[in-house]
Amino acid sequence: MFVSGILIVSTVTFVSWLMHIEQGRNVFRRNMNQYVSYLVKDLGSPPNRVQAEKLSKKLFINIHYQSPETSWKTSGTLPSLEQYEFRKLKTNRSIDFGRNPFIKDRVFRVKNGDQVLYIFYQREKISETGWMLGIILAVAILFLIFLTYLALRWVLQPVHWLSGGVEALAQGQLEHRVRSDRHDELGRLARGFNRMAERISTMLSARKQLLLDVSHELRSPITRMKVALEMMPGDSLRKNLEEDLLMLESMVTEILETSRLESQNGRLNIHQLDVVKMVKNVLEHYSEGKPEIVLKESPESLELMADPEQLRIVLENLLNNARRFSDDASNPIEVSISRREDQAVLSVRDYGVGIATEEQNMIFEPFYQIDKSRFRDSNHYGLGLNLCRTIIEAHDGSLRVESEEGSGSTFFLEIPMNLQSKD
Repeated sequence: MFVSGILIVSTVTFVSWLMHIEQGRNVFRRNMNQYVSYLVKDLGSPPNRVQAEKLSKKLFINIHYQSPETSWKTSGTLPSLEQYEFRKLKTNRSIDFGRNPFIKDRVFRVKNGDQVLYIFYQREKISETGWMLGIILAVAILFLIFLTYLALRWVLQPVHWLSGGVEALAQGQLEHRVRSDRHDELGRLARGFNRMAERISTMLSARKQLLLDVSHELRSPITRMKVALEMMPGDSLRKNLEEDLLMLESMVTEILETSRLESQNGRLNIHQLDVVKMVKNVLEHYSEGKPEIVLKESPESLELMADPEQLRIVLENLLNNARRFSDDASNPIEVSISRREDQAVLSVRDYGVGIATEEQNMIFEPFYQIDKSRFRDSNHYGLGLNLCRTIIEAHDGSLRVESEEGSGSTFFLEIPMNLQSKD
């Protein structure tokens, strides 16, 4: 708005100046012929020097007269005539008009035979009052534009609040509310947004609570089913039922663990942990199976404060997913450990099918699954990565992914080195 205001003021000033110049030129052409004619008549023929000096003082002009017999001028400091470019005055072809491109003086030349009369005049300078009025006008216009900007900013402030609210909701901050103390249309829109956010938060809380209640209730039947399975003969049916029951028990455990960590009473069992030693210990259990899993790069040791069991769950989930989305002939899965300032960074890189860009933010949501036809094992419910993210965020860290379809994925765990125990 300021740039627009300055451009508007500059444009108006420039156009006004052009109009003033053009109008001045028209006035100049119309009146200069008569003005010079009166001067020549008052000076007489030949020009009277005494009269010329009087007119020079009265009209602020300088007069220079040349003839074969004599030459005089009313001022001894007139510029050289060689500096002027002369042209005929359009309103009177007998009068020549000359201008000097380097100074502000102008000169008229009137010839009468071998007599030449030069009349010098100096353009009037714009008075300081005129400049001040122009500056005050420009400042006043800019000040009005500034007031307009403040008014528009105040009117559109709820749009800024709504933009921040939408961004907060997109990041999962369901408790965020926008200011709604305005009583105009935008204020009603802000209140409508808050009601929508409240409804979404209530719906998600109800869904999460329902899932948690169902998971709690499932633990008892699962335990009874495990006891009943122990009494069945060891055939293929029992094996299949045990696998289904194990998967169901794992799903319930992940749901309850995620809920525990997200609750206010959820706690981490924080200990001093050598993450390099922990990773190597986990990789020993993945020595068999394809594709191979290797520790690509790592310091000799890297100690931090963390919950060892929870980090083990995260690492195992990521390794299982890496194998799940890779073929047996894929390149080895690479695990790397490094330190970046005050954070420990652990990455798991696979060379599997990869994840589409539009799905990369969704894979951490509970029960979200990539197209089952793209990988070999479909006996999963999309809870693992959600649990991993919850565990890492409980450590004040972050879990992110970089992936390209057909080239594999890399998951990065970033955990603060100096995490304090949370009571």
